[in-house]
Amino acid sequence: MICQFSDAYLAALKCAPLGPGKEFSGFEAEAVPSGADEKLISGKLSSLIKKLNCENCSVIVSLPRSQVISRNIKIPAQSPEEIEKIIALQASRYLPYPAAELITGYQVIATEAQGYSSINMVIVHKDVIARYVKVLKELNIGSGFKIFLSSYGLCNLYHYLNAAESGPVAVTEINHNHAEVVIVSGNKLLFSRSFKLIRSLPGWEDILTVEISKTCDAYLKEVSMPAVKKLVVLDTGAEAAEFVEFFRKHSALEAQLVPFAEKTGIPQNTLKALPGPAFSSLIGLGLKETDESLNLLPGEIKEKSRKASIHRQRLWIILFLSGIFLLWYLAAIKNLDNKTIYLERLKAEMDKVSEKARPLEEIEKRVRVFEGRRLKKINALDVLHEVYRIMPIEVSLISFNYEGEHEISLRGQGQELNSVFKFVSLIEQSQLFKNFSIKVKYATKKKTQAGEVVDFEITCLSGKSK
Repeated sequence: MICQFSDAYLAALKCAPLGPGKEFSGFEAEAVPSGADEKLISGKLSSLIKKLNCENCSVIVSLPRSQVISRNIKIPAQSPEEIEKIIALQASRYLPYPAAELITGYQVIATEAQGYSSINMVIVHKDVIARYVKVLKELNIGSGFKIFLSSYGLCNLYHYLNAAESGPVAVTEINHNHAEVVIVSGNKLLFSRSFKLIRSLPGWEDILTVEISKTCDAYLKEVSMPAVKKLVVLDTGAEAAEFVEFFRKHSALEAQLVPFAEKTGIPQNTLKALPGPAFSSLIGLGLKETDESLNLLPGEIKEKSRKASIHRQRLWIILFLSGIFLLWYLAAIKNLDNKTIYLERLKAEMDKVSEKARPLEEIEKRVRVFEGRRLKKINALDVLHEVYRIMPIEVSLISFNYEGEHEISLRGQGQELNSVFKFVSLIEQSQLFKNFSIKVKYATKKKTQAGEVVDFEITCLSGKSK
């Protein structure tokens, strides 16, 4: 449900669900005496909720533009956390109150590569919001509530009706005792103003025309954007159509009357028959989700709501997982008998196979013995064959000592020292000796009748024997 409190009327709109596929199924408005307290307003709102059958609905409040300050500023930040900190400090520049007494909201209009952001900032005193919170809390609303500026409702409605148009465009809604003008571009609100407009007084059309012109001039001074060339008047009755004709004659701006009842699924007769304020901003807030950064609830309430939302999400996850586990458990119980029967059949078949497989076990043991022998890494004959294959012609082998797979000793003579080192290098390169550490135990020269020779001993140690 979307509602709005004004100084003379209380209006409520039933909308379900938000976003695409929305359905506006009920409209109610009721007069409120001037200076009514929160208890009286709460009672009248409770009556509207019952009429609309919205006892368990979440509530969105459309805050009148006249109760807030809105400014378009540029700040050196782009992350939500930094933006919130900066605007909280900036707020007291526009309202003469300490920052702790002000509530802010914002919408990012554009960002720059240098790290700057153009934002539309909304500032409201805590006492204003506290009045709304008090009224809503007395209703014991189970699904919570949010408060958004009415200007964003008008922006949402215009974008819904003219999604292809990029603006800037001035959009106005003529109410029973005031008017609101917003300047939008696409789905962004650039500027807004609200002012009193007593339509019962003669010449109200001139007043509204002048105020629209003032709004466009103020927009040009505050926002670095193209000038407005078009005015859109939301069709809320015969007076709106009359004003469009008047405006076309007295202003250079193009003027257009935009009917929205049919496109939003609202019966035109129902809309015209409703007393009090126009429903444009309420309809706009019901058309789509508004950025949470524009929610004007106090920080402690938003934090409490956020924690409650997380709690609900966790609860749903727990329930979902519990449901899955229960289904799995029931399925397991249902199939238990079948699995037991199947297991007994498997055991019977295995007993039969075991009888036939016993002779094969003996064969398998023998195969393992032969396989172990085959997989034995090296034997003495393999080593001797490899030594003679790689041994240089300048080297002769005198003795060969093989102590299993862990140590091999080679003694011999070489014509010179280089031939011994060449032999060592060839041994190291051999695949058969890749797991051995090759060392020259000694290599000494000695003279014989045939000439000078080099006696040597080379040891090969496997990794296990190091």
